[in-house]
Amino acid sequence: MKIFLDANVLFSASNAQSNIYQFLQLLLRDHQLITSPYAFEEARRNIELKRPAWLPTLEALKSQIILCANTPLLVEIALVDKDRPILGAAIGAQCDYLLTGD
Repeated sequence: MKIFLDANVLFSASNAQSNIYQFLQLLLRDHQLITSPYAFEEARRNIELKRPAWLPTLEALKSQIILCANTPLLVEIALVDKDRPILGAAIGAQCDYLLTGD
């Protein structure tokens, strides 16, 4: 199964003491975790601003997660502009699920 991770999931998982970090570690046993450069950089920016001590965990997660292409969303649907690149990348990578905190 391919699971796309949104930036807010990456942010939360960068706290190695969090439940979401543990959840992702369990998922990694049997599934592919995927994110886009757009989502990863958004998470990195927010961590640098709010929780810089979490950066090493984010970098460690990066080595376990597949980075897919930033793919534009080609479907016209009502969606907040900042979420369009996330859904586009998840569809482009043919993910089964999109994991988000939104």
